[in-house]
Amino acid sequence: VIGTISATDKDDHLPAFSFTLVKPNANFSVIDNNDNTSNIVLKHGGFSLEDSRDYVIDIEISDGGRPPMSSITSLPIKVCRCDNKRIHTQCKAAQLKMGVSVHALIAILLCILTILVIVILIAMRKRHQKDALVTLGKSEIHEQLVTYDEEGGGEMDTNGYDVSILTSARNDGSMSMRQGPSLYAMVKKPPTACKGDMAMMIEVKKDDADHDRDGIPYDTLHIYGYEGPESLAGSLSSLDSSSTGSNLDYDFLNDWGPRFRTLAELYGVDGSEGSDSPY
Repeated sequence: VIGTISATDKDDHLPAFSFTLVKPNANFSVIDNNDNTSNIVLKHGGFSLEDSRDYVIDIEISDGGRPPMSSITSLPIKVCRCDNKRIHTQCKAAQLKMGVSVHALIAILLCILTILVIVILIAMRKRHQKDALVTLGKSEIHEQLVTYDEEGGGEMDTNGYDVSILTSARNDGSMSMRQGPSLYAMVKKPPTACKGDMAMMIEVKKDDADHDRDGIPYDTLHIYGYEGPESLAGSLSSLDSSSTGSNLDYDFLNDWGPRFRTLAELYGVDGSEGSDSPY
């Protein structure tokens, strides 16, 4: 006897329980004690702690009522080593079952094989490239380099390199000029005013200059080179211009005719001498 099981019922009328095995077992048997208990009896010994099998027996318990009721209970049995006082000192460790299907195993093997093939191909390619660079001679590496010792010599030398490469690049259709409108033609110019309306045109030009993003700011620092007082061109500044006109002769304005008489008077030229001019 390796163990005893019992059953209880909390009803007022206590029926008698019976215990039976659902399936015959080669290692264990159940003996009903007719007092609501049953003994689990071992048929033969020889169990080993190294055995990884698990033992489970199904016991059917039924009462004596009407109608009779029954239930099936699974009883796990663990193999342990016990001392004289039936206290277990060592029990076998249940072996973990790791189930891997055949399809999963094949998929894992295929993945490993694919990775190995990729690694081998990459290694072979690198080795091939390295061997190709080693086998190249200096003449192949410096294929189109020609050394000229004299200055200017070599412009007309067409034997040192293949001119057909330049010719093929020139005749290549992909490098031909694009047929279409010019880039400057696609730039839209702002509408201008009518030719006769000078004031409107000035306003348009002024507005364009004020809103020109490409123009420099007004406070930009300008640096001008000063040539000194001995410059033959003279000063272009209005501040340095002579306002007296003492060293200038405007008598030639009288020779221009009556149309420039007002201009001659503005510059203080006496026009009485040229008033009888037929012009």
